[in-house]
Amino acid sequence: MSCRKPPDTEEALGMALERIAELEARLSKVAHTLDRYGRHERGCRFSRTHAHCRCTCQLHDRILEGGLKP
Repeated sequence: MSCRKPPDTEEALGMALERIAELEARLSKVAHTLDRYGRHERGCRFSRTHAHCRCTCQLHDRILEGGLKP
């Protein structure tokens, strides 16, 4: 008697593992983008709070217009 899994189960497991890896990569990319945006926002908030000039990157305006997703 063999303890080897049937081929269809192995194939399904392989596909599931590929899908998990794909989702983890996408999640990592989104987390990195949000972290980068958060650091940028903290810098802009500091500038606004301490009466420095307004952020000139226009990132916030583009996000509000819906043209750029964080």
